[in-house]
Amino acid sequence: MLRTRLASEADEDVTAHIGLYNTNKRIKLAYGPGYGMTIRSKYGFGTSVQMTVPINE
Repeated sequence: MLRTRLASEADEDVTAHIGLYNTNKRIKLAYGPGYGMTIRSKYGFGTSVQMTVPINE
């Protein structure tokens, strides 16, 4: 459910996890659709959050 909301472009009905949603949206606005957050979770094992942003050398 959280992954679906992060992938959604709609601003409505986002009340829970607003910080994660806003962070993901800001990354996408700043760097483009190829960047952002990916969340994977498996019950009983844990949750992994990956943030993809460009690096300037």
